[in-house]
Amino acid sequence: MRAALTGGAVRLHSDQHAIEGYTAGPVPASPIPLWLGSQGPRMLAVTGRSSDGWISPLNIYVPRTRSPPNRRSSTTPLARPGATRRRSAGSTT
Repeated sequence: MRAALTGGAVRLHSDQHAIEGYTAGPVPASPIPLWLGSQGPRMLAVTGRSSDGWISPLNIYVPRTRSPPNRRSSTTPLARPGATRRRSAGSTT
């Protein structure tokens, strides 16, 4: 990511991926910090070595009964399936 965001070409060859010479669009005017969300000792070590910050999901470390009631957890659906609000013909709201 850092190479791509600074205008460099990205090359990666692993068991799962092969990327050769990828370049991103225009280079940002200022550096973009890379934050990673992770848990577990190995991924936390990767996050510490390679990112600018760590994002911790609240519901992993705080029991649901103790998390603030106005916060939506990552497992809470945004809406019920099929509950899309539709405007009727001619409606302005």
